[in-house]
Amino acid sequence: MTIATVPLYHAMAVWSVALESHFGWSRGQLGLALTFTRIEGGLMGPLEGYLTDRLGARRMIFIGLIVLGIGFLIFAGVQSLWMFYVAFIVMALGQGLGSWLPLMTTINNWFIRNRPQDYGQLPDGDPPAPTPPATEEVTAPSGRADRPRPADTARRPAPHDDGDLTAAEALKTPAFWLISFGHGFTSMVILAIMTHLGLLLKDEGFDVQTTGWIVVVYTATAMVFQLVGGYMGDRWPKNIALFVFTSIQAAAVVVLTLASSLLMFYLFAVLFGIGFGGRNPLTTAIRGEYFGRTSFGRILGLSTVPMNVLLLIGSPMAGYMRDIQDSYDMAFLILAGFNFLGGVLFLFARKPRVEARR
Repeated sequence: MTIATVPLYHAMAVWSVALESHFGWSRGQLGLALTFTRIEGGLMGPLEGYLTDRLGARRMIFIGLIVLGIGFLIFAGVQSLWMFYVAFIVMALGQGLGSWLPLMTTINNWFIRNRPQDYGQLPDGDPPAPTPPATEEVTAPSGRADRPRPADTARRPAPHDDGDLTAAEALKTPAFWLISFGHGFTSMVILAIMTHLGLLLKDEGFDVQTTGWIVVVYTATAMVFQLVGGYMGDRWPKNIALFVFTSIQAAAVVVLTLASSLLMFYLFAVLFGIGFGGRNPLTTAIRGEYFGRTSFGRILGLSTVPMNVLLLIGSPMAGYMRDIQDSYDMAFLILAGFNFLGGVLFLFARKPRVEARR
């Protein structure tokens, strides 16, 4: 997860500054790069979920990391905007095939009790920052698996449970759509920040090293609060816990728009890490609790379609509004509003009632 996510997403806050300085590309053009990764996610998400359920996570991760490596080789030779976009599309394809979805499916199959804590111990899109200070990946404690051979589970779908929903059944529930759109609305601002944070700090007169340290602060905070979020998810209703953490994330974005001093930017980083990290394990755990294990990969893949439609908007909108208004303030305030709306959608998501199968 760390290898697949850090260079593609978190490092973009640093790369965007260097790319703007070297090539002179606009903020809107840079914002489109991560948008193209979401086009890949929207088109490939259902297929990735199906293949994960059919082929198993280990094969998917192996294939995905090879494709990701090819994308990095293309990125190393970028000399034009269209090649930059091609590189990001290939890297996104590899990251999608070999990272978040197969790993989340594996954990959902391996662990049943305390599932949110198990998700919290994985760097779910929230790995160490791309700057020199390094953090050690948190590993799951022994004795937590509820099955004798979890590696077998990664290769074969789990036996059907009466409480599990099929993908078709999940699509008919309000919870599926509330969770999918809630996840999408609360992720729009994350993608925008990953792209534009370094550029925003540059506008305020800070250098790229400062950007790197702010990324370190929010990712390190998020790593801690992934564990906190997982702990709370085992003790609170997950929809309520999600509302709390996404509201903190929205508040962090408001702080970002008001910030003018380095101290305020670090306050943003801490609040954003709390909200971002706390919600991460819960967005996946709530799907496992509500829909079960049997078709989890397919359901998770299908839910990426409405999510990625929303994610297409955030980053380019922020860049475009910065280009025409010479400020990110309005764009990020709008995204903070969408973020809070997503938290409300999570709050209204209720576990579906499953009729007994004959």
